[in-house]
Amino acid sequence: MLPSAAMFYRFIQAACVLFTLLTLLSGCATTTPGKSGPGTDRGDAGRSYGISPVLTPREIPRTDVIARLRRDFSLPELNSALVRKYENRYRRHPEAIEAMLEEAAWSLPYVIDQVQARGFPAEIALLPAIESEYRPAATSASGAAGIWQIVRNTGRHYGLTRSHWKDDWLDLEKSTLAALEYLDSLNCSFDGDWLLSLAAYNTGQGRLRKLIRKARASGKRGQFHELHLPLETRHFVPKLLALRNVIAEPARFGLSLPALPHTNQFSHHPLESRITHRTAAKFCGVNIQVINHLNAENRHGITAPGTANSLRIPNHCSTGFSLAMQNFSGESVTPKNPVYFAKHRVRHGDSLWLIARRYGTTVAAIMETNNLANHQLRVGKSLRIPTESTGRTDKKKSTLVHLVQAGDTLWALAKKYGVSARRIARWNRIAINGTLALGQKLLIFR
Repeated sequence: MLPSAAMFYRFIQAACVLFTLLTLLSGCATTTPGKSGPGTDRGDAGRSYGISPVLTPREIPRTDVIARLRRDFSLPELNSALVRKYENRYRRHPEAIEAMLEEAAWSLPYVIDQVQARGFPAEIALLPAIESEYRPAATSASGAAGIWQIVRNTGRHYGLTRSHWKDDWLDLEKSTLAALEYLDSLNCSFDGDWLLSLAAYNTGQGRLRKLIRKARASGKRGQFHELHLPLETRHFVPKLLALRNVIAEPARFGLSLPALPHTNQFSHHPLESRITHRTAAKFCGVNIQVINHLNAENRHGITAPGTANSLRIPNHCSTGFSLAMQNFSGESVTPKNPVYFAKHRVRHGDSLWLIARRYGTTVAAIMETNNLANHQLRVGKSLRIPTESTGRTDKKKSTLVHLVQAGDTLWALAKKYGVSARRIARWNRIAINGTLALGQKLLIFR
């Protein structure tokens, strides 16, 4: 009887192992990043970015970047009403997290690699979600740009450059390395306190030191929660911690998250000749927006002159792209005038930010084209505005500026003006779930 029992037990063990292997194999079907997968429920079952959501984070620590993030979260908890406020906002608007993750699908695997290589808390990889929602071409009224929203002076200090053809602030890899170098420097300056380092990243190192000295002069230790921070910085860190908490325990907030591929979904293809994003997209068989997203640093939709050039392309089309390039002799640009310029006369109420939004360009591009030393404008002054095409000036659209009043939300304004809340957010470079300030100017195109 004993040998028979032992054989039966081993049979049960073998059956369990076989069932586990079949489950794992059935859960590894892949789809193109950023595309919706099959399913009927919101979240894991309804959307996939390359890895099946069947497996739990414990089972797939090497195949899901979300699981990698959870494993290395290490920032301290912050007992703050603002953290609770943003947790509740994410709970009420799960579509905001879905949209952010869709935008992050191409870049987050690379960013988390760099963050983990430095031994930083994994929450640092979520910083671009707060800064730009992972939009590589995002800019701000202050001239900050890219997924990390690095301001111009800081970027220059860490080796970023800008030419007629390329903008390193919008380059995923260069801007990520610069941002992490800056954060490393801040963390050393603030004795390893990451909450203070993040606050300094937002408000500036000098300003934060003054606030710490002031707090210590009043008998406090100068910790993050003791500082009288500027409004934006006061919300900045709690937003990040709230997002961390939601990603760490989505079920606690009634949410489920999609799985994201854990490895880079793009590769660099060396080039011997120049190529436009449009042609590259055709060779790859993808929408031009994918190539624009991966190569946002190319300011005019074409690679820069020179032989030491490459283009980021999706991994899944690498072979087809290589074959197409074998018979490709390069593309030329409109001679002597590759960029078109619109003429704009400054009126009362104009600002560089509003003008940039109207013409589909950036504040930095307008300042560089017109040799402006600061953001001050004189009524009646004529500006040359660089645009991507002769027709892209939005002059045929009805444009208005809405001053935010008490009770305004993006969804209420979307209903009022007959546009989507997401478009208003994109036009004004703000988060879909961000806070609107009284008196804030919002640009509306109709």
